[in-house]
Amino acid sequence: MISYEPFWEMMKEKGISGYALVNTYGLCKSEVRRLKQDHNFNIFFIDHLCTLFDCDIQDIVAHVRTGGGQNHG
Repeated sequence: MISYEPFWEMMKEKGISGYALVNTYGLCKSEVRRLKQDHNFNIFFIDHLCTLFDCDIQDIVAHVRTGGGQNHG
């Protein structure tokens, strides 16, 4: 499962609110809501966030292992 918890931690450290994401950084309210709910985003949106906040992808997303996955090694 993909989690956007690193993104929210980074926003907290930078003092950026959900309100500022919409009104200062130009994200749509629906995008902010989807980020909070760990919805899927395409890689282009993730790239946009990395560019917007001058950060790396691991500052935006984390992979969280869930039970029942198959090992394809």
